[in-house]
Amino acid sequence: MNVTRCLALIICWVGGMTLLQAESKYDTLSYDFSEALPPVMDNTNFIQTPKGLTPFSPESPAIFSTGGLQVPVSTAGPFVTMNAYVTFEQRDPLKILLKYSTSTDGNSWSAFEAFPEFDHLEVGQDTFVSNLVYLSRDVQFVRFEILYDPTGTAGKSVFFLKNLRLDFFQPGSISPSGVTLQDTNSIAEQELDSVCSCMIPNYVKRTSWGNPDGQDYSGSQPAYAPVTHSIIHHSAGSNTSNDWGAVVLSIWNFHTAGVGSGGRGWDDIGYNWLIDPNGIIYEGRGGGNNVVGAHFCGSNTGTMGVCLLGTYENTSPTEAALTSLKDLLAWKFCDSQNDPQATINLPSLGQSIPTISGHKDGCSTLCPGALLHGELPQIRQAVAADTTCESISPPTSIEEVLSSSDFRLYPNPSNGNITIAYRQAIPSMNRLVIRDMQGKIVWTRSWQAGAGTREEDITLSSIPSGIYVAQFIIDQMAHNQKIIIQN
Repeated sequence: MNVTRCLALIICWVGGMTLLQAESKYDTLSYDFSEALPPVMDNTNFIQTPKGLTPFSPESPAIFSTGGLQVPVSTAGPFVTMNAYVTFEQRDPLKILLKYSTSTDGNSWSAFEAFPEFDHLEVGQDTFVSNLVYLSRDVQFVRFEILYDPTGTAGKSVFFLKNLRLDFFQPGSISPSGVTLQDTNSIAEQELDSVCSCMIPNYVKRTSWGNPDGQDYSGSQPAYAPVTHSIIHHSAGSNTSNDWGAVVLSIWNFHTAGVGSGGRGWDDIGYNWLIDPNGIIYEGRGGGNNVVGAHFCGSNTGTMGVCLLGTYENTSPTEAALTSLKDLLAWKFCDSQNDPQATINLPSLGQSIPTISGHKDGCSTLCPGALLHGELPQIRQAVAADTTCESISPPTSIEEVLSSSDFRLYPNPSNGNITIAYRQAIPSMNRLVIRDMQGKIVWTRSWQAGAGTREEDITLSSIPSGIYVAQFIIDQMAHNQKIIIQN
């Protein structure tokens, strides 16, 4: 059964640049091999059973190859992504291979290529999930092939191929071709609080790469934790694109679509940040600074995931991408006040790893690719040597805290133990109201105070971790501040 998910047409004008997102579309081709087979081009030694396809003679090689299958989404955008979701009974990963081929006309076909396995997901041995494959916009047909090879020390294997689903996503056009790092100055927004002398590098907001949920977290409630480790990834996709914003949107769709609808079923895109080969930084997971992502084999608490778009096993990352990676990490290590050259324990992983690590330093994967991983020692040194980002000394007096405002809550983020500093001209009844991002009041307190400048400690530890808006009414005026609670 095919499943379709469409995203709306979005046209916006940002900093003198028109960003056009054509209607995105998601659809699938799904097959239950115990019931019906797709069009068959070649079937050697496979038989259909109530459990699915299985080799008639497990001692001999087997091949199942389909005929041409129409790509079920339009090619109105710059490309179409495809990925495979396959379930088996008694699968032997060393003896079973899934391949694909493409065609523009249904007559001439590309050579078969293996689906790359998606290794960010913890699945059982009997499930295969591929990474995204990027198809050019002129591809109209695909074929897939199942190969079984019983040779090797383990001998024959008895298995059943139960279900196979191919998922397709057409992202529409997100950003103009040839965008450069300098162009992002008009669409970047310095919106994250920091204790550093430097600001977060320019980045493309979620709204600007077409996220259907805008700046909001795509799931129900984000989690937060102080970051001690930055984990570097590669997307294992194409190293070239005329629309990197559409690539980011495609990864979001791949991560968030429900498992039953062709995706991974995550709350939001797994990475906190993404960087394209031009050096442009993209805001990933919603929720802001210190939001917990989904990128490190179930050990995400305490980490920030940064993904360089492309594949870097045999190709070196660009200097522009490495420079942006260094700048982003320099800001974050200043913000977290950690040592970029240290090796310390990551409790969620249960072992010590470098504070700047590759994905494979803690998980069974090739990510971020050998050549990008080889750059990490130089990245650590460059981040440590960066002098543009230095921690700002904590305020020594209430006057320093209130240098530019009559109201301030700090520290921010906090564990719920917060100090409120304020200045008022006349005696009055003051009120502090804490609202969640839907506007619901979750905490409030009122008290009488005289004129002057003062500080008071308050406890918000009963409030769940998340982003809130604090409103303080003094001198009959309302003052607002965004706060982050990390219990």
